[in-house]
Amino acid sequence: MTRRARPTARQLAGLTTMPAGLELRPIYRSAVPRRPLQFRTLDAFLAAAGEALVRDAQARGLSALTLRWWEQSLHVFALFLQESNAAAFLSGEVEAQLRVIDDWILWLRTERKVSHTTVRTYFGALTAIGQRLERAHGMVNPFGLLMPPPRGRPRLTVLTREQAETLVNTITHYRWRSLLVRSRNLAVVGLMLYAGLRRSEVLGLKTGDVRPAEGFAVIRHGKGTAGGKPRTAYLPPQLREIIGLYLRERDAAKPRRTHPELITTAGENHPASITTITRLFRRLSVLVGFHVSPHMLRHTYATLLRQCGVADRVSMDLMGHESLAMLTRYSHVFAPEYEVETRKLRLDVDLPIDRA
Repeated sequence: MTRRARPTARQLAGLTTMPAGLELRPIYRSAVPRRPLQFRTLDAFLAAAGEALVRDAQARGLSALTLRWWEQSLHVFALFLQESNAAAFLSGEVEAQLRVIDDWILWLRTERKVSHTTVRTYFGALTAIGQRLERAHGMVNPFGLLMPPPRGRPRLTVLTREQAETLVNTITHYRWRSLLVRSRNLAVVGLMLYAGLRRSEVLGLKTGDVRPAEGFAVIRHGKGTAGGKPRTAYLPPQLREIIGLYLRERDAAKPRRTHPELITTAGENHPASITTITRLFRRLSVLVGFHVSPHMLRHTYATLLRQCGVADRVSMDLMGHESLAMLTRYSHVFAPEYEVETRKLRLDVDLPIDRA
């Protein structure tokens, strides 16, 4: 493999703006790392990228969900390279690589009809993969030379209190296939809306992790490296009722549920999957008439806490965030205070408790 001299700032001067709206990062306008990203074949590139991802996942404790998303993004990029000119990207010529990336963004938007948000997340994943190759082989990361694609129009990220109440009432009154499905769907949405759990955290809960009578749930694998940061989620009174009803329906389900995961499928003794959650929220969005997603409910939870007057330092711990870490060092919050604060979160909704 022939090593090429690094491009100069003069060579890159005409590339500060790309046709798809991408811009060179200012830090790279004067200098580019020495060794180019260069492979003989597309398969060699994909193999090196895959090895770098697996190695980094093992060393840094990346979550399986993050690793799967990066692999999917790499697959989409490989499809484009197969349809276009893979040799240009693998050549080691930075100018050619930047143009390939620019063409890829246009392809995603025009041919694949991908949203601005998804394009940006694909780009972020490829940037992360390029960083791993840069660390593993000393190669320049072409994606790292560019600013991320524009976000486009911001999408609704939080529900109003009225919309949150509509969502819960819709689940309560809709004619689901069984009481188990209704109570399960309420539990899934309730854990996100009333306790701020992420989708992966809901799916990762075991039956022994949730204690509605005592008012808390243990999140053993939150977001983050090395398996994620554990935390305690406190359950407002309405959520305690929702979880209690679901556990009773789950215990009475046939066939009997023996798997340890809290959230189960509708008709079989199997834990629910990401697909189950995706289909549920797709259906809910149709039923209520506005877009609903798991992370939107997490944002709504944070908003409801603020509207209820919950202190920022308490909200931060309840959400599992670390952005106020310095504040919490000097302002300790005791566990009883969490329960007192979360009791403030209440929606004007009908729950099927009396009709169970």
